[in-house]
Formats: sequence, C-alpha cells, structure tokens
Amino acid sequence: MPELHADVLGFGEIGGVGEMIYHTVRFPEYVLETEDGVQILRPRCSLGCEPTKNTDYSLTGQKLLANLCNLFKKMNDPSCEESYINLIINWCRENTHPYSIDALYDMLSADDFDISQLGFLAEKDGIFEINEFIRDLSYVYHTFTFKYALDELRRGNDQFVRRLYYEGRFHDGYSFFEAYFAEPQDKSQANKMSKLLGDNDDLDAVPARNPMDDYEALQNTLLSLFPEFHMKLKVNPRTKRIVYAADVQSVFDICWYTLSRMVADDAPPLDYDSDSIFSEGSILSCLSCGDFFVRKSSTQKYCDNPDCKAERNRRKSKAHYQKRKQVE
Repeated sequence: MPELHADVLGFGEIGGVGEMIYHTVRFPEYVLETEDGVQILRPRCSLGCEPTKNTDYSLTGQKLLANLCNLFKKMNDPSCEESYINLIINWCRENTHPYSIDALYDMLSADDFDISQLGFLAEKDGIFEINEFIRDLSYVYHTFTFKYALDELRRGNDQFVRRLYYEGRFHDGYSFFEAYFAEPQDKSQANKMSKLLGDNDDLDAVPARNPMDDYEALQNTLLSLFPEFHMKLKVNPRTKRIVYAADVQSVFDICWYTLSRMVADDAPPLDYDSDSIFSEGSILSCLSCGDFFVRKSSTQKYCDNPDCKAERNRRKSKAHYQKRKQVE
C-alpha cells in the first residue's frame, strides 16, 4: 500500500491516495520592482531578513489548494479595496514562496550557504512576475470551481453553479453552465454552449436541458482544462530510492497534482449517496461566507471564521425553533 505521506509523488500514486509533504521557503519581505515594464516581486534574503525553510507537514496539498482559491476569490472581487499586490505578498509570507521551491530549499540548506555572501542568489532565483502568478492562480481556481460545480450538480444543488459566471477584476468566471440557467430570451450563450458540447442543434428550437444530461461532455471539458503532467526520475529523500515522480516546481504544480487526484478518485456512482459527500478531509465551500476550507469532521459545513460559526449557531437555533413550532 502506498505511503500516506511522501516527499515525492510517485507515478503509481497519481490519482491515488494521500497527500504530498513538501518543502516550504518563507521570505519575510518582498520588494516590488519593474523590469522592462513588467512588475515583479523580489524576495529579500540578507542578514536581518533571513528566510525560514522546513519540510511542512501541516500545509497539505488540499489546504494549499483551498488557500489559493480563497486568495483568488478575494483578489478577483471587483469590490475588494485591498491592494492585490499586498494580498499576494501577505499570502507568500504566511504560506510559502510560490516558485522554485525545491531549488531555493536546497540552496538555503547547503552547508556552505553564507547569506551575507550568497543571499543575492536566492533573491535572484526567487523573483517572479505578478502577472504570471495571477495567471497561474486563475487557471487553478477556475478549474477547481468547475470541478466543484459538477460535484454540486450531482448532489442536486445548482446554487454554486449559478454563481460561476460573473465579471471579475482580472478574469471573468466560466460560462460553461450559463446555457442551462440563462433566461429564456437569451439564446446566444446557450447556442455557444451547445457548440462547445458538440450539439449542432439550434437551442432556439429546443427547450432548456438539465446539465446532468450532458454530464459526460461537461466532464470531458473539465479534463481538457488540466495541463500536461511532467514526470522525472528523483531520489526520495526519505527512502533514498529512485522513483519516477512528479516534477514539482511551484505551488501551482502541487495544486494541479492534488486536483488531479481529487478528480480521478471521484467517479460518480449510479446511485449517489448524499451522506458520503461529507467525508472528513474533503474541500467544501462554507455555507456562510463561501470560502473554501478542508473539513475537519464529517459534520462540518462552515469554515473556522468566528462570524461563520456564529451564523451556523443562528441558523441552527432558527431551525430548532421552527421545528418546535411545527410540533406544537
């Protein structure tokens, strides 16, 4: 049986079990610069501004995916008044540097690394473009929310699906489901969706369809959004064995492998058990604030935000009161 935790993700574990445990490098400060008209963030690595590095056993791939999706959800909200650059910097400081993780970890862990002499090399290797970060983040977010929407449809809930198409600060939401919930007079998007699914019929002449009738086509569309996965030979630092493993260069690579396992493991049964969706460890959207979180128990439906817990208690009390009134 595969290990529940592994420093590298073996070929046989893709679509399989467990979480990756990976290295993290946290820089305390970032500097905003412009090179050839492109905005970049450069981490600071010097005496008095030392980075921290470790093998993180707590921030799993699922937590990382949920945290990044919440970051994009906030950044992409047109009503958000916070600087998106500051949001990115704060995320990196609190979680991990997003790119060249293993290379930076190896450099900073070397016995001969002298931060006063070689810190500038870590800064150089840690530079990344803001637009690249936003682009990579949006791809992960939209693909995950598409996958989550399909899951919600299978559970008989179309409310999350209806919120998928919107106007965003950086990128608009996917409109893959808009044809099914558009107003009757709006046929243009419906016809566009029909062509996407390979249906040549004019939707002006047919009634609206149930998206579950096109589940297989929608699922194939989801799979087409995934990037190619890159594999390479690596030495597992724990076992010292050579394995054919996932080539992870960024936090987004980790998210893609995590998401691929979620998709591969989630084949819908013919008779769906609604209780089985609340399995411990799955990612859910909070019923109060809408943020994603990794549930800690089989009954948790709200995130750990105190306001959301208060809302949970309020709704629970209201439901209990209404039930008691019905009995009376």
